[in-house]
Amino acid sequence: MGLCYLPVSKYSLIYASLLAFNAFFSYFLNSQKFTPSVINSLILPLSHEDSSTPNGVSRGKSVIGFICTIVASAGNGLYLSLTHFCFQNVIKRESFYQSLAASSAIMVGLFVTGEWKSLKGEMEEYELGKTSYIMVLVWMCVLWQGFTIGTTALLFEVSSLFSNSVSAVALPVIPILAVIFHVSTSIILMTESLRVNTPT
Repeated sequence: MGLCYLPVSKYSLIYASLLAFNAFFSYFLNSQKFTPSVINSLILPLSHEDSSTPNGVSRGKSVIGFICTIVASAGNGLYLSLTHFCFQNVIKRESFYQSLAASSAIMVGLFVTGEWKSLKGEMEEYELGKTSYIMVLVWMCVLWQGFTIGTTALLFEVSSLFSNSVSAVALPVIPILAVIFHVSTSIILMTESLRVNTPT
């Protein structure tokens, strides 16, 4: 919902507040100490302002987007702290079982709900074609798994707060990538439209 009603840059900046939520929960759940370097890593990602709003989005919807993003940020901060707590006090050993279990649950859910039947229709409606649709899904899965494993490894070795701080380094890259992909998609669609409309 946050991404529906907020520009990517503003969403990224608000979502960076998950560092503060993660620090708060880590203090109570993981006995995280607040050193000057920890405080610095929390403040830097939040030190930029952006007041832009997308075209056609009312102030009310912007507020809804803001609230949804803050709630998601708090939930993710709690999730990371709870994961760290579970690894420290319940599982007490390194394991990537969490990632495997989550991926398996998603695959089971895809087939049990019958959602897989709609994939063919989505693939055919995708503006850039079937091959692009498959490539987007495959690379999204591969990169997301890499991100999850990297985040979990940092959580094992250091703390949930450090893992989260490293993830926040990517936040400034998101708006840049959004522009690159938007421009690339526009160029591809214009080229395809010219090719179709040009008489042979």
